[in-house]
This record gives sequence, structure tokens and C-alpha cells, in this order.
Amino acid sequence: MLSPLTQIAITLLHDIAMHEPHEAIGHCTSPEELRYIYTRLEQKGMICRKEKANEKATEKANEKATEKAAEDAGADTYTTCSYKLCRPLCEISLLEVLEAINGHLNCNHPTSEAFYTRYGKMAQKLGVVNYITRLYLSEIKLIDC
Repeated sequence: MLSPLTQIAITLLHDIAMHEPHEAIGHCTSPEELRYIYTRLEQKGMICRKEKANEKATEKANEKATEKAAEDAGADTYTTCSYKLCRPLCEISLLEVLEAINGHLNCNHPTSEAFYTRYGKMAQKLGVVNYITRLYLSEIKLIDC
């Protein structure tokens, strides 16, 4: 029901909230897709770059990082460790995520058991949305289009 891009965005938001890097995502999506998701979530005010807590400590770290960055010029800076949520995860809705990444719901199949197992309470609500959407779509006849 959720597109792969939407699933990745949700996973990233959870990982940012839990302060955990999610390296597996990098293996299942392209750097361009990750950059797109991070950029869109940041533009919509859901995430932001972590602020530097201590300027002096940061300056020393930056000197070392600059040296390392020169070595790793192509390294991607889009990681869950580089970001923080702008508001609690419980205040971010699925609709906001869908709108941020221009996502969509796939309502062309009944909701699977695997979906319910993976997404729990959210899946119950989306299962109803899927059912109702499919019911209404079945009532729209092509002659009416």
C-alpha cells in the first residue's frame, strides 16, 4: 500500500528519532533518492541539520573533518546521524510525509497480512482507507469518466 519511497522516508524519520543510523537503506535505494527524501523532509520542516553544541569542540572537529573531507570528497553527507526531528515523531502525520515526497498510496490491491505485521496500528487505519478507496473506485464506471 505504501510506495517504496514512502517506506524509506518513514524509516528515515524513525531512525532519526531513535538516533540510529540505518545503513541498510543505502543498499536498497540510490543516493539521489536519499538526497531527494532528506531535502524534501527538510524543506517541509520535519527534519533539520543538527546544530553544533559547542563551538570550540566543533572547530577542532571541523579541522579534522576538513582533512578527512578532502580525502573523501565524494562522500555523501545525507545520514540519519546528521539530522534531528524538528518536532516529535508523534506529531508528524503520514499525510505530511506523502505530501513532502510527492508520494502516493497504492490502493489497487487488498491490504496484505505482511503489511499489517510490519506497520501495526498504522496498517489498521490504512487498511480501512484502502478498503473504502477500493470500494468507491469499484463504483466508478468508465462510462462516467
